[in-house]
Amino acid sequence: MATRNSRNNPGDPLLMAATDFVLGDFQIQSTNAVNWSRTATTLATQLEEPYRSELREEALSAGKPPVHKEDYFLQANRQGKTVGVARGYRLPGRMALIRNVTLLGSEPDAIAQQLIQALDRQLVSAPGSVSMVHLRNAVTTPASWFESCGYSLLSQIETVCLPLTEPVTAPHPSPLKFVAGAEHRRNELASIIQATYQASLDCPKLQQFRSIEDILDSYAHQGIAPAGWSFVQYHGETIGCLLMSAFPRQSTWELTYLGLVPEARGKGWGDQIVQYGCFLAAQHGAELVITSVDQANQPALDIYHQRGFILIDKAHIYAKNSSNTSTGNSR
Repeated sequence: MATRNSRNNPGDPLLMAATDFVLGDFQIQSTNAVNWSRTATTLATQLEEPYRSELREEALSAGKPPVHKEDYFLQANRQGKTVGVARGYRLPGRMALIRNVTLLGSEPDAIAQQLIQALDRQLVSAPGSVSMVHLRNAVTTPASWFESCGYSLLSQIETVCLPLTEPVTAPHPSPLKFVAGAEHRRNELASIIQATYQASLDCPKLQQFRSIEDILDSYAHQGIAPAGWSFVQYHGETIGCLLMSAFPRQSTWELTYLGLVPEARGKGWGDQIVQYGCFLAAQHGAELVITSVDQANQPALDIYHQRGFILIDKAHIYAKNSSNTSTGNSR
């Protein structure tokens, strides 16, 4: 079992309070962004590909501002040598994300599990909070590390993108009307999103982990596009919504969420909404539109592929909520 020794760091908000853990001759310690970046860079030199490149990329991102206010950086040491690192942070909407867990190949899985559990003590301690991890490479980050710590598979997603190299026109003629300003009508927006979840193929397990209010908070944190969020109406009745985020520094817009109520599906309107979203992005100078889709949502994938979106990433999404207190065991 791990034992914990208190340590307070009132002067540095990047340092975790009370987070030294000892497991046999291993010690898991908190550190700050700059030190973690240096340590991870050094650790990467001891790894083979693709581990080396993945950790170097993470070390580079950790060393650049802005650092999340509640960003936690851990390292596992044995006899003065760092043998593992981990990073996670809290986000609005009682959500947390584990960005990285890396371990030298010669070390036991129990150390990775202890790193995850140390992050969990910080990230999923509040009631209703949820921690997630995107596993893009099962070789570099085994799912078993997280499963043994109480995480379960939420969905398998594909991230696709559309370079806006050709002019994009608004869908015309279309029976649909797009009403901007949905972000200012939160109760109505929450209600329509809840309605679009019915029989949805897009990450249906998400509803079991997070409330609609928490989901809206996290969507807003991503950055509401200049054109705002839109209700989708048909003959004056709201049948869905289109939420888009903008990342001006990358000239990129993200189609964060698109939803239609069950009775509005199968009419080709999803394609028109995607076209309208791309049109808005192009009108505001975006050069790229990205989105992530549940691999089980074949109708949505068909729309994006027909629109020319290109697959750029795949990931397994694992999640854990604060009511799940499973702990890991060494294998």
